[in-house]
Amino acid sequence: MRVRILFLAVIFVCFSMTVLAEKEQAVEGASETLIAEINFPSWIKESLKISPDGKRAAYVVFTLDRKQFVDVDDKEGKRYDGILMNTPVFSPDSRRMAYAGQTDKKWIVVIDGKEEKQYDNIGAGSVTFSPDSKRAAYAAELNGKWFAVIDGKEEKQYDGIGFLVFSSDDKRIAYAAKSEDKWFAVIVGKEEKQY
Repeated sequence: MRVRILFLAVIFVCFSMTVLAEKEQAVEGASETLIAEINFPSWIKESLKISPDGKRAAYVVFTLDRKQFVDVDDKEGKRYDGILMNTPVFSPDSRRMAYAGQTDKKWIVVIDGKEEKQYDNIGAGSVTFSPDSKRAAYAAELNGKWFAVIDGKEEKQYDGIGFLVFSSDDKRIAYAAKSEDKWFAVIVGKEEKQY
């Protein structure tokens, strides 16, 4: 009987040491940093975006008066009738942020807290920053025509436009465009062969 109790005691001590060692390793390798405290019960969970450096957070909130705003770094933005899907968007260096808001049936892209021009529509998922984070672009529609807006300047109008992509050196931008049922690439404003 004594041997049995001694054996169980040894097993218990060994098991306890293993559990404590695993617990200590888990805590030793862990790091937690609070980047945002979400205080709104009506935030849109799918809208939560964390900046690439992990230090900033932005998300969309519904208000009781049926408005929406973007909360970034625990600061409420302007209230709009709606916020575009797939926004907010952080720049690669995490310093800049953009989203699109709707007011009076017009869409406005907001970059770094400043509103751009109003348009009939903004392409969902089109708001983007260049790899060096210095440039911003998006697709916009006005009076049935689509075009790229690059650094606040409107490009040529088309029947349709696809996603905008910056080159890795930040100097060029390309996108697909549609004119008279034919699609083609537009690279730095130059139209390529139509298909």
